[in-house]
Amino acid sequence: MSKIVKFGGKSLANGKGINEVVNILEQKLKKKEKLVVTLSARGKATDELELILEKAALGLDYTKAFESFKAYQIEPLPNIDFEKEFELLEGVFKGISLVKDYSLKTKDLVLAQGEILATKIVSELLNDRGAKT
Repeated sequence: MSKIVKFGGKSLANGKGINEVVNILEQKLKKKEKLVVTLSARGKATDELELILEKAALGLDYTKAFESFKAYQIEPLPNIDFEKEFELLEGVFKGISLVKDYSLKTKDLVLAQGEILATKIVSELLNDRGAKT
C-alpha cells in the first residue's frame, strides 16, 4: 500500500523549504516506503499566474510579471529545463492578450503549470540525490 504525501505551496516557497521537502522524501524512499507525492505550486505561483492571466485579458503589459514569475521558478535550480512549460504559458498569454478573454479550461491549463513546475524541481533534486522519480 502506498502512502500519500502532500506538500503545500508554503513548504516549497524557498530553497530551505524545498530542501526540507526533498530531505523528507529522500528519507522515506531510503526506508523503501511506497509513496504517492502531490505538490502544490510554489509560494504564490498560482496567484501570480492568475494575475498574469488577468493582465493579458485586459490587454495590459504582463511581460514584467511573467519574467518575474519565471525567475522565481528557476531560482532554486537555475539549470532546470522549464522551456516547454514557459513556452506554453507564453503562447497562451499572447493568445489571451489578442482575444482579451479566456475560458475556464484555459485558466486551468495555466494554473496547472505551477504544480508541474514544482514537481519538476522536486523530482530533479531527488534524482540528483540518486532517488529515481
